[in-house]
Amino acid sequence: MTAEPGRPSPGHPPSSHPMSGHSASGHSASAHPTSGYPTGGRPLPAWNHRAERGNALLSRVMVWLALHLGWRAGRLLLYPITAYFFVAAPMARRASARFLARVLGRPAGAGLVFRHLHGFAAMLLDRAFFLAGRTGDFSLSVTGLAQLDAAIAQGRGVVLLGGHLGSFEALRAFGRTAPVPVRMLMYRANRGAFSQVMERLDPTLGAAVIEIGAPEAMLAVREAILRGEIVGILADRAPEPAARPEGARPEVAPPEMAQPGVGGANAGGAARRVRVPFLGAEADFPAGPFLLAAGLGAPVLLFFGLCTGPRRYELRFEPFATRLDLPRADRAAALRQAVLCYAERLAERARAYPLQWFNFHDLWGPPWEAPADARPSATAATRPVRVAEAGPGE
Repeated sequence: MTAEPGRPSPGHPPSSHPMSGHSASGHSASAHPTSGYPTGGRPLPAWNHRAERGNALLSRVMVWLALHLGWRAGRLLLYPITAYFFVAAPMARRASARFLARVLGRPAGAGLVFRHLHGFAAMLLDRAFFLAGRTGDFSLSVTGLAQLDAAIAQGRGVVLLGGHLGSFEALRAFGRTAPVPVRMLMYRANRGAFSQVMERLDPTLGAAVIEIGAPEAMLAVREAILRGEIVGILADRAPEPAARPEGARPEVAPPEMAQPGVGGANAGGAARRVRVPFLGAEADFPAGPFLLAAGLGAPVLLFFGLCTGPRRYELRFEPFATRLDLPRADRAAALRQAVLCYAERLAERARAYPLQWFNFHDLWGPPWEAPADARPSATAATRPVRVAEAGPGE
């Protein structure tokens, strides 16, 4: 029997809190690629350069059937769909097996990998219903609302850091009734047929999205923060400029991923990756979201949109930093400390909800190395960044 997607592991029961005046009126989930995991010495395809599997006709048919036959019928359709990808997407299958083995501390069998991929498909099914406005049977609870309200009340805007754990688009559901607008900083250049079909269900979808890489993106982010709005971004994966062989060196952070006075070749923090321990091994995380948060000067919270049961989601807000401070004197060390704090909090949630981890990208591959002029000084200090104590944000 296949369990519900991402049900918490034993010892980590989900907590829930009424929405205190906020109601869920929408939910979606950005499409996560299900391939791109490296094997052997073959090139590592950049996830943002891989179109989603499937074609437009098949995507339209599947979405139409789900919406017209109902959610339960849609869930039944997920089994043959998952079985197809289990066979046809070996890289996704291996990526799932490797992650589950890492987070659980034991080899992951085929049945558990199938459940993992099925959970991903189930999240996408829910996305279709939320985008189509079919939300009557869905519930969204919010934990940590007081912390978010306190941050909003400062009038300096709010930066939310998330990850490919659960549903990033649970934030959009909350945003429709939030006291201030919620904007999402996303990379959309890899949208495939399925995402395009999904977005047609809600023509207003693009209005809340600021696209990473667009010429006006950082100006739009800064203006949103100045208006006191909320900006959300996933901080566990960065777009890559092109496919690269394993072990190849990255480029330094592009201009749109840094702010004036933050990072830069001489600052030692502009490299596109920061390597920190994550789930028992060193992993690469993008520097850009943290450089951006520091440059904006707004309070920073973590958020997680977790599935707690059939058609039930919990959106969790957790304090992270009243202001992310990267002192010029030891910017590289402070940046690494900030990324480390984020990785520790993300790992805690990933252990509790392993079947809701949808980052099928290789975080634990060979280390990335910045070009020589962007590397931090070997004598950089290790003064910690000022971040909030880890906690559930109750």
